[in-house]
Amino acid sequence: MTSRPLSDRAAGRETYSDPVAAAEVAAEGVRALNHAALCGGYVYVSDLDAVLGSLELVAERLPQALAQATGWVRRAHEVGGISHDQGAGVDAAVTEVVLGLIEATRHAADLRAALAVTRRTSTHLCGGVS
Repeated sequence: MTSRPLSDRAAGRETYSDPVAAAEVAAEGVRALNHAALCGGYVYVSDLDAVLGSLELVAERLPQALAQATGWVRRAHEVGGISHDQGAGVDAAVTEVVLGLIEATRHAADLRAALAVTRRTSTHLCGGVS
């Protein structure tokens, strides 16, 4: 997936009531982190630990976002609010989306757990290079 600028929907807008804008802001935050880290952003081990802590928090929050998306697609399907633009079976497509979201939720939990284990050590490291 390539980087793209924030849409008008997300740029400079409150994102608490707009999940599309909030997701765009989250994706842009990760892109900015990647750029900052590539450009010498880490100086001290404490910088790394702080970033790992923030990423752990992101991973901790992802299951809720994914569960809310799962709930929405199920409710929308139940009331007949979803169709398929290629005429394929909507039931099968919705099931595939729901199963994918459930799998993504498990992976997010695994990511959070791995980052928590990593931080148990990284938090005790000292030093750095500039």
